[in-house]
Parts: sequence; structure tokens; C-alpha cells
Amino acid sequence: MVRPRNGGLGVIFVALLGATVGGCVTEGAERGDRGALLEVVVADGRVELVRGTPIELLDHPAEHDVADTDLRWELRSEEGALLAAGRTRDPRLVRFESFGEADLGSEVVRAGAGVIDIEIPDVRGTLRLVAEGGALLGELTHTPLDGREVVLGGGDGKADIDFDTDVIGRPVQVVGSGESSQRFNLLFLPEGYRREELGRFHDDVAVALADLRATAGYGEHWDQLNAYYQDIQSAESGLSDPRAGVVKDTAFNVTFGDGTAVPRRCLMPSSAWNTVSVANVRRFKDEVKADVVIVIANSAETGGCARPSDKLVVQANDDDQGRTLAHELGHALFGLADEYTEAGRRCGYGPNLTYDLQAIPWRDLVSESTQIPTPDDAGAELVGAFVGGGYCASGVWRPQQHCLMRSLDRDFCQVCLRLVEEAFRDRAEAITAANVTNRMNEDIWLKCDGWGEGCSNWTKLAPGASADMAFRDGRILVTTSLIGTKVFRVPAARFSVYPSATDPFTPPDGGGDGDDASVDANAGTFTDASSGEPDGGVPDSSCTFADLVVNEVQTGGTAGTDEFIELRNACAGPVDLTGARLVYRAASANGASDTAILATLSGSLAADGYLVAAGSGFAGIAQVRPLASGLSANAGAVGLRDSAGALIDSVGWGVTSNSLVEGAAATAPPAHGSIARTTAMVDTDNNAADFTVTASPTPGAANGM
Repeated sequence: MVRPRNGGLGVIFVALLGATVGGCVTEGAERGDRGALLEVVVADGRVELVRGTPIELLDHPAEHDVADTDLRWELRSEEGALLAAGRTRDPRLVRFESFGEADLGSEVVRAGAGVIDIEIPDVRGTLRLVAEGGALLGELTHTPLDGREVVLGGGDGKADIDFDTDVIGRPVQVVGSGESSQRFNLLFLPEGYRREELGRFHDDVAVALADLRATAGYGEHWDQLNAYYQDIQSAESGLSDPRAGVVKDTAFNVTFGDGTAVPRRCLMPSSAWNTVSVANVRRFKDEVKADVVIVIANSAETGGCARPSDKLVVQANDDDQGRTLAHELGHALFGLADEYTEAGRRCGYGPNLTYDLQAIPWRDLVSESTQIPTPDDAGAELVGAFVGGGYCASGVWRPQQHCLMRSLDRDFCQVCLRLVEEAFRDRAEAITAANVTNRMNEDIWLKCDGWGEGCSNWTKLAPGASADMAFRDGRILVTTSLIGTKVFRVPAARFSVYPSATDPFTPPDGGGDGDDASVDANAGTFTDASSGEPDGGVPDSSCTFADLVVNEVQTGGTAGTDEFIELRNACAGPVDLTGARLVYRAASANGASDTAILATLSGSLAADGYLVAAGSGFAGIAQVRPLASGLSANAGAVGLRDSAGALIDSVGWGVTSNSLVEGAAATAPPAHGSIARTTAMVDTDNNAADFTVTASPTPGAANGM
């Protein structure tokens, strides 16, 4: 049971699903150029270098989709000429979750500083980081590395760790003894503990781990966890508190929020967090190959927050720390989504949620007699489809009435428990090295799902080529024209990639390399598309991609993700959608790459049929959901590309001048409205003439013009 303190209010932290990698959409650099991977601290008015590592620049595909909150980086010459540019997620964003005795709540806030990795050409210039609105966050001068790794420190000297005096001994393993690549690895660090208080830090770690072990899903797999702590002394005890005017000299300069821009109980390093502190956190993490770093803050007041870009979580040493840790590792290790609702939030997604009652992932656990959707009073033990989850009260369904991902006084539901068990099994059976062969008639891209030692970077394979690759946790990113970019388990020590939109590791004739294994596609991918017509038939060879048009677009409604894109087939027969991609470009994005691939399609679209691809907040019927990135309400453009990447049709809205706009952009639609094609199937290649704003969208049906 949860033991609430301070009037029943506590704080927990967010799922950590991967590090932010800057420069994922890069302009102005060529494959084979000398490059530099820069580890950079970003704060308001300040950009500092932590480490520079020589690399070869690769013309690899974008690994991450780009949202409206992202940052733009520019590398400019001494004369001011633009040498290269790209976009990256804002690493200062953290998520703050609050809870009472049972109920949870969440919000995203912007902390004072964060860390990103940016790939740039290794040439002399000035690196500038610019916020979405154009404000300059800071800049630094880049001097060519010339093949040498450079590690720098800086900042105001606050929170620097002296490894000769402050770091005491080596990491101590307190749980497990197995190979790190086949176990989940946790590292605990102390914050605000003086040397004489480190014994209490050890006790706090022991309490958190004991509570974690007592939680269903963890105790059964305790031999598949490694946990460590590293002793680090702080000069002063406790935490800084800006509201009280208290400044403490501590190892990582963790502070309470100011109560205005950042909630008071969001514990995070302040904007004074400098390059030395950042380098130290990563140094400790890398030494034990930690999946998650958990900083235990020496505070009697409950608090916590997380910075996904740094795989860093912070929580106070309160009575609830073990239970909240169990919830947060549900995010961090197993990819589970929150199942509670939160007004005004964008909807989330995960393998324990569904947006389509016709394709429930846990259908095998649902009794034939269970009503779908399932009424709230159907029973706490029943597996079904209960409305509400992922912060949204409608349009999304969760497996059971109660779950640890919904309320802290419950254990994992049956579906989450099965996902936890599968994750432990997958990690135990992870294949960390493999030889991969390209059996497609096109170049493909492969990469370890992660970064760092023991994790292969992007590798381009020509048709028929092979390569040896390393996979730190047994997962691989695959990019082909048929599937876009997806994450899979590495299926065998030797395997091939075949032309398939769903299962690229199984040959069309059922043969193969002799080492084929089952493939577990990551739930966070977006390749599920069909016509929605059960009798769509075999595609007629006379009907092609050219017969498709973008018919209607809604950019927002009840929530920012209440959005959709509608396609229509003008042909008398079905059109094969295999490999087609819905793409998005921000208003002024005119580089070689689209801002985001919203979805990669498969299946077919029936004659005179409609396909709706929707965001996670859309409450209607959609054949594809959720979109991989949001649409800007004010200005932007979407397009449909064929399997070779050629543009089929597109529409832009608002003040937009990118390459997806046909003629002049259409008027931006209001919330709950849409832009709809004025005359069915008439395309004059002028968006302003072909589309008009309507207050009554008609997704999946003829436009009401």
C-alpha cells in the first residue's frame, strides 16, 4: 500500500525511453564528411560543450520525429554563412507526475537546463541553438577535432565533483551479478548527503529495492535485475530551495522547483547545472551500462521529476519511493503508458492502451462474453476495454479497471504484467551481435536501438551486402521504403532483411537463412494501415498511387492530437498502398528531408474509398493511428509519397512556404474545423483554390461542400 506523506501529496517521475539525439534532420552535410558528435548542455542564454567525438557523417534517415516544441541548431561560418542545420527535441522538458493516495496526475514543464547530442560537420564555425519562436538560446565556437576526442568542463564551478575526494570507491552492486546486456541495470546516486550521511543513503536504496521486489512483476524476475549504488559526498546536506532563498553546495545541484515555471516538488538540477556535472552523470551511467539512473535526493519533503533526454530520474527519500519506482520503471524498462486521465493533455500511447476496439492487442485475454467497450462496473478483475487512459477520457481504452499504471495502490493489471514478463524474457534472450544481409533490391539502413559502446551506428547496406553489427539490448532499427523506420527484436545471430511491409525478417517463400526467429515489432511504430473495406479485393494494376488525393485535414479539436488526414481513391478499383507514406513539413521546412514521417501504409484502399489517419486524440473511426508526430494548427503541410518517395499529392495551410505546398496554401482551419477539398477529386495543384475551411469535418465520408 502507498503510505502518503504531507497530506497525501507526493510526486513521481516519468518514463525514460531513450536519449535525445540532435541533428536527426540535417541539412548541408554530405555522407563521408568528417563529423563531430557534440555533447552539449542547453540552458537559457547558455550553450556549453561537454564532449566532442570524431565521427563520419552518414546520410542516415531521421531517427526521431520532430514536434512543435523542438529546437533548431545552426552551424555558421565566421562570415555568417549557413554550413549545416537540423532539429532536435528540447532536452529541458521534464515530466512531473503528482499523486494523492491513489489518483495520479501529470504535466510537462521546462527545466533550467538539459543535454543533447548533435552531429555536425567537423569544420570551424559557430553552433547556435534557436527556440521554436526564433529566440537564440546560446551559441559556442566549434574548433575542428581533427580526429581527437575532446572533453571540456566549464560553467560557474558550482556542483563540480572532485573524483579524488567526493567520489568514494567504485560502484557497489547490491542486486544481481549477471551480464549487463541480458539484465536491466539500475544505478542509484546520492544527492545532498554529506559523507557521514552516506550510510543513510545505503538504507534508502535498500528500502526502495525491497519495496520494488515486493511488487508483482519484479520479485519473480529479481535475478534478471542488476542494481548498483555509487557513493558521492556533497559538501552540504539537503537541497537548494529557491522559494526559501536556500542555496546548497551539493554534488548535482538539485533544487526544488520555483513554484512558478516549475512545480515546487519537481526536483531537478538547476540552470546552473554545468558541463562538469553533466559529464559526471553520464560517466557514472556508462561505467555500469545503466538503463536508468536514479538520483536519491536527501529531502524530508516528497518530490521528484525526470529528464528523458539524460535517462535521469530524481526522487526524494520518502516513504513512497519503492512504490513510485515500480510505477516509473513500468515506463522506463517496459514501455508502459500511463492509464489515468488528465484534462488538457495530449493523449499518450503504449502497448497497454488501444485506440481501435477492432484491434485490441490483448484480445486473447478477453472472454467472449465480455462487453466491448466494457462498462466501469463490470468488475475489477475482468479484462476488457475500459474507456479512458493515456491522459484522455475518451477515444482510448485500457485493459482493466485498475492498474499500477493508473493508481499507486494497485498492482499491475494482467496485460501489463504479461508485458513486463515479456520484456524480462526478451532481455534475457537478447542477441547482442549479428550478421545482417540485405535481400531487397534497394539500399536499406540499420542501427542498434540506442547509442554508445556496444551499439552499432547507422549502417547502410546495398542490395546483397552483409555487415556484422552490435546490439546492446537486442533491438534493431530497420529503415526500408516499405516499412519506414521501425524497431524490432534482433531475431537471430544471422538473419536477412526481405521486402515486406510487416515482417522484414521472413522471406516471401518461407525459406531463409536457417536462423529465422520470431519477430516482436515495437508497439510504438506506425505501419498499420488498411482500407477499412473488408471486400476491397485485389488491387487492379490499372489503379495506382496517382489515383489518390489528400481529401480533408483537421489540425486540432478537443485536444492538439484530435487531428486527422483523409485520403480518397478516385479509381474504379482498389489501390495497393504498400510502402506509401504520409509526411509532414513544418511551415518553412525546405530541406531535403520531410520534418516527419507520420505513417507508413500497407494494405489497399477500395474503389472510391476513404482512409483516415488520425492522431491519438481523435475520437472517430480511423484505419491508421496514432500519427507519429503532431500537426501545427497555424501553419504546415502534409503530403502523400509513394513507395519510391515521389510526391503524389499534398496540401499546406496558413503562412506556409515549404515544398509540399501546391500553388498557394489553403486557409488554416480553426479548432474542430477542417480544410476539405471543394470539388470531389478535382485537383488543380493550387491548395487555396482546391480546399476550403469547413466547421463540420466529415472524416471517412464525402465532404459536405
